[in-house]
Amino acid sequence: PVKLFYSSKRKDEITEALGNRAQYKEKESGTFTAAFYAEETPQFFGWLTAMGKDVHILKPKKTAVAYRDYLKTLAKEYKGV
Repeated sequence: PVKLFYSSKRKDEITEALGNRAQYKEKESGTFTAAFYAEETPQFFGWLTAMGKDVHILKPKKTAVAYRDYLKTLAKEYKGV
């Protein structure tokens, strides 16, 4: 499963999107985790991108690396603009 770490700013948005497909845990100082199954698709990565710095992929590392590579590819499209 994918495990996300996120701020309380995104709690409602993530809960609404994932519903009962995820396991949620409240952490210290208004932060949360959600564990769920997801495919590494452009749609999934786009959803994460829309939330900016408020959401981080904790696990698995290969999904975090794939997301980083996705972002790098997007950034290259705008190099020199």
